[in-house]
Amino acid sequence: MSDQHSLQNRLHACSINTATLGHRSPIETVIEAVARHGFGGIAPWRRDLEGRSSKMIAHRILDAGLGVSSFCRSTYLPAESVEQFERNVEDNRRAMEQAFDLGAMSFVIVVGGLPPGSKDLAGARQQVEDGCAALLEQRTEPRPLARA
Repeated sequence: MSDQHSLQNRLHACSINTATLGHRSPIETVIEAVARHGFGGIAPWRRDLEGRSSKMIAHRILDAGLGVSSFCRSTYLPAESVEQFERNVEDNRRAMEQAFDLGAMSFVIVVGGLPPGSKDLAGARQQVEDGCAALLEQRTEPRPLARA
């Protein structure tokens, strides 16, 4: 690899996904450590924010000099019932609001597969399409939705 593409001594150009660190420490501690080691960004998971204000965490991240490259991850969209599908979409709407609060560049959507016991691949695909369309309608500012 050429020196111009090397990340050696350029951690400020990198973002670390908090899952890489194993979710063993409170997010506040992780933010401080990521900044202290010279990373330029962080990609927190929803579980890291449980019981915390996304706006307060956003301030901690900003105060540490970090950016938020992405917010991980969605609730699976396909469900066994219409009611559960609607709850999944609503949960993802709330997560997208958290991503917005954090200033995340993207919200990572892992759409899921077949609901337990189902063999209806076409139905699951339709739920994914409908769910993503509903989430895209919510967006108030252009931010990418990263799909895995």
